[in-house]
Amino acid sequence: MNTDTKNKGGRPTKPESECRVHRSMRLLPRHWAKIDLAGKKEFEALLERWRPKPEKPAD
Repeated sequence: MNTDTKNKGGRPTKPESECRVHRSMRLLPRHWAKIDLAGKKEFEALLERWRPKPEKPAD
């Protein structure tokens, strides 16, 4: 009898940096149309390049 642990056929675990998180967002139809037209790959590339502006401190 073999005592080695066997892979149960599940997916291998991804690193934390590659795990996707499911969320929901409501956008205007014209915004969804832009995302649909661009495609997932281009939309993700845009998100990677995007740098949010820092909030201005209150005076």
